[in-house]
Amino acid sequence: MLKPVISSAPTTEHGDTVPRAVWSLRFQLLIGVNATMVILLALALIADYRRELDHHLRHEKAALLAEAESIAAALNALDQIDRRAIQRLLDSVQAGIDSVGPSHHRLQVEWNDESIESRGTGRRPEENSEFQQLLATKPADCAAVTWETTTFAAAMCSNQGISVYVAEPIELIRREIGYETLERLGVLVLAGLLAMGIVDFILYRALVNPMEQLSRTVESIGAGHLGTQVARYRTAELDILGRAINTMSTRLASHDKEVQQQMSKARRLQQHLLPPWPAIPGMTVERRFLPATEVTGDYHVALPLRNGEWIFCIADVTGHGIPAAMTAAMLKVLFHQAAEQTNDPQKILVALNENFGAVVMPGDFATMLVVHWQPLEHQIRYANGGHEPGLLLRHDGTLVQLESDGLMVGAISTATWQLHTCPIEKGDRLFMYTDGAVEAFNVQRELFGKKRLLEAFLESRTVPPKEAVAQIIHRLDEFRGDRPFSDDVSLLMLEFGDA
Repeated sequence: MLKPVISSAPTTEHGDTVPRAVWSLRFQLLIGVNATMVILLALALIADYRRELDHHLRHEKAALLAEAESIAAALNALDQIDRRAIQRLLDSVQAGIDSVGPSHHRLQVEWNDESIESRGTGRRPEENSEFQQLLATKPADCAAVTWETTTFAAAMCSNQGISVYVAEPIELIRREIGYETLERLGVLVLAGLLAMGIVDFILYRALVNPMEQLSRTVESIGAGHLGTQVARYRTAELDILGRAINTMSTRLASHDKEVQQQMSKARRLQQHLLPPWPAIPGMTVERRFLPATEVTGDYHVALPLRNGEWIFCIADVTGHGIPAAMTAAMLKVLFHQAAEQTNDPQKILVALNENFGAVVMPGDFATMLVVHWQPLEHQIRYANGGHEPGLLLRHDGTLVQLESDGLMVGAISTATWQLHTCPIEKGDRLFMYTDGAVEAFNVQRELFGKKRLLEAFLESRTVPPKEAVAQIIHRLDEFRGDRPFSDDVSLLMLEFGDA
């Protein structure tokens, strides 16, 4: 069966080039085997046609020579030889031939420098010149000879001054051979079709069907069904390939099991690094993790201070997966160390940044938004290290976007950040997130974007934070459909109450 993939310059979603044309093994085998058999059959028919034509020509020329010798003998046996007697004999022989049906048979006698030709039916006018050209090519000084041109096969016999020429158009011989060849062709085609059917069936059973089974097994393994096995095959090469696939599948399943165990341990370790938040007086909090993989490179924390104030932090390490999770773990340690020294968000970022580059791989960075809540002063202080800006929704519906004017943590060891202050009232709601939320894609490769996220945040303002975050996640899931998140997503919503 034909399975083409044709394109001028196609690429996959990951940028891999797709072959210009891919044909199934079944199609290639059937075309290769059947085309070969058809070509061999055609060559055999051509060779058979040529052989039969040569055989018939030899036979025909021998018959023509015997006819010429018989006519020459009959003429020599006449009591009196004259033009009329020769004409009567030739016409008699021609009439016998024409009695079977109109023919193109030619008889001619040369006697006493005269040329006498039989009178027959069914001759084409152009044959006269062709016959004369034939006579012009006769071999010289021969008593009995046969020869041929492209149009005639001929024989000549000379006896006692009488030369008899007999000729037959080769086209008639070709036509006769053609009919016989067509009859044989019909038989050979039926036999060839039967043979091709048998060969195709054997190829399908012995090669194509097992290869399709192996292909489906490999696709199943590639789809995540590790450990899938194929049956044994009677063909040695296929059996070797099948056992290799089985071994690969078993090893992949074992390796995947080990990886899952390691990922489970890493997940538990990360959960240990991100313990449940304590109840915060005067505030309602809702937070959600949506990791792109088993573990996440996002980090957020709430640290209580002795004077009843709180420090909140949301951070996003570049990349995702285990490397990002390890970097996030080191970021947590450095953040706690810095927060123990000061409650100033700007100074926390400076202290953390001085040590961050020394403990992570070159090229690893982190974005971080640090917020210091001062309930008695009814305000927050914040500093942003290259993170997505926080969204502050006032109780009266006014939206304030917290400024984002600093470099990422780890970019420059001597970097500094600005400290900002913003008043807070009861009912105000602060929403912080990582960029995985705005960088979610749908099946059309469209970004969710900041505009849609802002709309979802504003639409959820009338419900408690827990339901609001659930609504935002629902909007994200509806948008992306079956596509997974391309990056980790963290959502943090704080609603301020009575101090």
